[in-house]
Amino acid sequence: MGLPVLLLTTKGRKSGLLRTKALMYIPRDKDCVVFASNLGDPHHPLWWLNLEADPNALVEVRGTRYNVHARQAEGEEPEDYEKLSKRPGFMCLLVIKR
Repeated sequence: MGLPVLLLTTKGRKSGLLRTKALMYIPRDKDCVVFASNLGDPHHPLWWLNLEADPNALVEVRGTRYNVHARQAEGEEPEDYEKLSKRPGFMCLLVIKR
Protein backbone atom coordinates (compact mmCIF):
# COMPACT_ATOMS: atom_id res chain seq x y z
CA MET A 1 0.00 0.00 0.00
CA GLY A 2 3.06 2.24 0.04
CA LEU A 3 2.90 3.12 3.74
CA PRO A 4 5.77 2.60 6.17
CA VAL A 5 5.53 -0.04 8.89
CA LEU A 6 6.35 0.23 12.58
CA LEU A 7 6.52 -2.33 15.37
CA LEU A 8 4.28 -1.48 18.32
CA THR A 9 4.93 -3.25 21.62
CA THR A 10 2.22 -3.01 24.26
CA LYS A 11 1.70 -4.69 27.61
CA GLY A 12 -1.19 -7.19 27.62
CA ARG A 13 -4.00 -5.74 29.72
CA LYS A 14 -4.87 -9.16 31.18
CA SER A 15 -1.63 -11.14 30.98
CA GLY A 16 0.88 -8.34 31.56
CA LEU A 17 3.03 -9.91 28.81
CA LEU A 18 4.63 -7.78 26.11
CA ARG A 19 2.93 -8.04 22.71
CA THR A 20 4.39 -6.77 19.43
CA LYS A 21 2.36 -5.97 16.32
CA ALA A 22 3.52 -4.69 12.92
CA LEU A 23 1.32 -1.76 11.83
CA MET A 24 1.26 0.57 8.87
CA TYR A 25 1.45 4.21 9.89
CA ILE A 26 1.31 7.70 8.48
CA PRO A 27 4.19 9.94 9.59
CA ARG A 28 3.07 13.35 10.80
CA ASP A 29 5.83 15.62 12.06
CA LYS A 30 7.46 13.56 14.84
CA ASP A 31 4.33 11.52 15.41
CA CYS A 32 3.15 8.23 13.96
CA VAL A 33 -0.54 7.95 13.12
CA VAL A 34 -1.94 4.43 13.13
CA PHE A 35 -5.47 3.22 12.45
CA ALA A 36 -7.11 0.65 14.69
CA SER A 37 -8.70 -1.75 12.26
CA ASN A 38 -9.44 -5.40 12.83
CA LEU A 39 -9.86 -6.43 9.18
CA GLY A 40 -13.56 -5.61 9.13
CA ASP A 41 -14.33 -7.21 12.49
CA PRO A 42 -16.59 -4.93 14.58
CA HIS A 43 -14.41 -5.47 17.67
CA HIS A 44 -11.34 -3.38 18.41
CA PRO A 45 -7.94 -5.00 17.84
CA LEU A 46 -6.29 -6.31 21.00
CA TRP A 47 -3.37 -3.87 20.72
CA TRP A 48 -5.90 -1.01 20.89
CA LEU A 49 -7.46 -2.46 24.04
CA ASN A 50 -3.98 -2.87 25.52
CA LEU A 51 -3.23 0.80 24.82
CA GLU A 52 -6.52 1.86 26.39
CA ALA A 53 -5.45 0.06 29.57
CA ASP A 54 -1.87 1.41 29.45
CA PRO A 55 -1.03 4.07 26.83
CA ASN A 56 2.71 3.73 27.40
CA ALA A 57 4.30 1.59 24.73
CA LEU A 58 7.40 1.03 22.62
CA VAL A 59 7.57 1.81 18.90
CA GLU A 60 10.33 0.67 16.57
CA VAL A 61 10.75 2.52 13.29
CA ARG A 62 13.58 1.56 10.93
CA GLY A 63 15.57 -0.06 13.73
CA THR A 64 15.21 2.86 16.16
CA ARG A 65 13.11 2.36 19.29
CA TYR A 66 11.07 5.08 20.99
CA ASN A 67 9.13 5.08 24.24
CA VAL A 68 5.76 6.57 23.38
CA HIS A 69 2.52 7.63 24.98
CA ALA A 70 -0.50 6.89 22.81
CA ARG A 71 -3.76 8.75 22.71
CA GLN A 72 -6.90 8.63 20.64
CA ALA A 73 -7.17 11.37 18.04
CA GLU A 74 -9.46 14.17 19.18
CA GLY A 75 -11.08 17.35 17.90
CA GLU A 76 -10.70 17.61 14.13
CA GLU A 77 -7.88 15.06 14.01
CA PRO A 78 -10.04 11.99 13.24
CA GLU A 79 -11.57 13.66 10.18
CA ASP A 80 -8.13 14.79 8.98
CA TYR A 81 -6.74 11.28 9.33
CA GLU A 82 -9.77 9.66 7.69
CA LYS A 83 -9.07 11.86 4.66
CA LEU A 84 -5.49 10.61 4.67
CA SER A 85 -6.55 6.98 4.96
CA LYS A 86 -9.37 7.28 2.41
CA ARG A 87 -11.18 4.71 4.51
CA PRO A 88 -14.03 6.22 6.55
CA GLY A 89 -14.88 4.70 9.88
CA PHE A 90 -11.39 3.68 10.93
CA MET A 91 -10.69 4.33 14.57
CA CYS A 92 -7.75 6.65 14.74
CA LEU A 93 -4.93 6.73 17.20
CA LEU A 94 -2.09 9.18 17.37
CA VAL A 95 1.12 7.84 18.86
CA ILE A 96 3.18 10.65 20.30
CA LYS A 97 6.94 10.32 20.75
CA ARG A 98 8.21 11.44 24.13
